[in-house]
Amino acid sequence: MKSPQDLQHIAKTLATPSCKSTTATGQSDTAMQQVAPLINQAFGQLQLIFGRKYASRFTSKNELDATKRMWAKAFIQEAIKPEQVAHAIQRIISAKLEWPPELPEFLNLCDDPQALGLPEKHQALQQIIDRHGKYRFVEQFTWLHRVVEVINQHIGHHVTQEAASSFERRFNTEWKRIITQFKAGTLPEPRPLLSYNIARKLPPVIPQQWIDEDCQLQKRLASLRTQQRGPAHD
Repeated sequence: MKSPQDLQHIAKTLATPSCKSTTATGQSDTAMQQVAPLINQAFGQLQLIFGRKYASRFTSKNELDATKRMWAKAFIQEAIKPEQVAHAIQRIISAKLEWPPELPEFLNLCDDPQALGLPEKHQALQQIIDRHGKYRFVEQFTWLHRVVEVINQHIGHHVTQEAASSFERRFNTEWKRIITQFKAGTLPEPRPLLSYNIARKLPPVIPQQWIDEDCQLQKRLASLRTQQRGPAHD
């Protein structure tokens, strides 16, 4: 474990003395100093795991310091949290990697929903699809996570209006945006929902004549809608 003196040294390495200035990439020195312990932790653990292989990566102290500054900028930009670093380190050990990961690889290891207590992306996508299909009129519905509920409120209505591939692209874009908000602590609260009785009075999900016969998603949702509502509600 690094001493407070080591952490102070890393902070000085990552940022210049002024707390009000910004780097060429727009990162404030205050932010660089705040992320310094996390960078110190990551590099320290990588050194413990890889030993001489890790030490051989850097030919000089200047190169090591420059590398830490680059990692710090990336951590700030991606809003990397301590639990993500811990998760990435554990994945490195579990995968039995032979060489220390480069920055892009380490960021990919951090970019795991499980590290943030989130469901897998494919699970979130499937729940949104199900919510507009077989669970459309289930009033007491439990979302996997608040992130999934917010994404659904933003784009869920497109499920029955787009081909599966188009909606998945839309979902991927929204997933990335909402995850960024979640990591930054700016995720909005879900909006209040319509009651079950009001929802049942809404028009059909999509008129039968608009269903694309070549789109299996639309056909499946139309079938689920009919099963759930019954002819009397259409």
